[in-house]
Amino acid sequence: MAETISGFAISWNRPAIIAGLFEERFARGAFDKHIAQNPDVAALCSHDVSRPLGRISNGTLKLRSDNVGLYYSLEPHPDAPLGQEALALSTR
Repeated sequence: MAETISGFAISWNRPAIIAGLFEERFARGAFDKHIAQNPDVAALCSHDVSRPLGRISNGTLKLRSDNVGLYYSLEPHPDAPLGQEALALSTR
């Protein structure tokens, strides 16, 4: 059984501090249209496109917009060094 990292990427209408530089708030459903039109979202390590951890198209990433926020469930590959790093860091 694969190990899973999960939680809320964004909580609706709560401040999100971006890079310590500015604050954003996201309205409920802010990502719904984009996810519907571009369903193959990738989870990236440190927002780096060269370091993918999972994606919707291969079943390693699931996203759900609910009443609280944008929920994610990620199953990084446990044998890949990047997957091992992500799993190790998420258990601290």
